[in-house]
Amino acid sequence: MQDTISTALSNERSRIEILLNENLNQAIKVTLLKLLESSSTFTDLAKLKKMPKDFSASQIAQELKTHKIIRSLYSVIKGLDYI
Repeated sequence: MQDTISTALSNERSRIEILLNENLNQAIKVTLLKLLESSSTFTDLAKLKKMPKDFSASQIAQELKTHKIIRSLYSVIKGLDYI
């Protein structure tokens, strides 16, 4: 049973890797890799999920930065033929 699950996970990882390599341009790949690299305790991806503490100028600026990153990736990722 464990071998079957490991094989299924491996196959799915390979399928997703091929799909992304074939459909993402270099700029999108760089942005995604930047979100996933972990040079500190939190990845940039974890920071994107963080809710703002208040409505201060710095928090609003961070929310705008987050929106800009997500907007640049959304249409490309949404357009992938993943089925």
